[in-house]
Amino acid sequence: MFEKFINEVEKVIDSKQLLTSKEALLAYSLDATRLKSMPKAVFLPETSKQLRDVIRLCNEFSISVTPRGSGTGLSGGAVPAKGSLVISFSRMNSILNIDTINLIAEVEPGVITANLQEEVSDQSLFYPPDPSSAAVSTIGGNIAEGAGGPKALKYGVTRDYVMGLEIVLPDGSLIRTGGSTYKNVSGYDLTRLMTASEGSLGLIMKA
Repeated sequence: MFEKFINEVEKVIDSKQLLTSKEALLAYSLDATRLKSMPKAVFLPETSKQLRDVIRLCNEFSISVTPRGSGTGLSGGAVPAKGSLVISFSRMNSILNIDTINLIAEVEPGVITANLQEEVSDQSLFYPPDPSSAAVSTIGGNIAEGAGGPKALKYGVTRDYVMGLEIVLPDGSLIRTGGSTYKNVSGYDLTRLMTASEGSLGLIMKA
């Protein structure tokens, strides 16, 4: 079953985006907890379409998925489920826009936290969430884990700075939550629901 799944995946992505060697899988088998579980394969998406196509195939073949940022979490969130496909967002690492008037940044999930902090600092702005792993942790991982940091007591945690998300659901469909205004109060607050959900409800594609 898994071999057939891999064959279908290779039809929609570049083969270099799929890791299956034992050495590569070992690197993605654990996080900062040191808990370990070997995945079946690792997928490195570069575009929204690739991610959605592969998620649709996972749904079709009943393959479990483990999303991964930098693997710095201490809750086991990035430890793969047995026999799962790890989806590493390391190649989706662009800062798409920094709106200095409305004080909003738009980023892909693989952006390193410290890189965003440095980028906004160059424009005399400040991104407060500062997990101890900021030099290596990703924004997507911070959102998925609800990361905080020493400044949380004064400024709040990651959840307090997420205004909107683009999420890929388990069937491969795309939803957008929240918006670019702080007072966005109509309907359910899906942005806060997705924050700290550890990838259990969907995969963060943009924030």
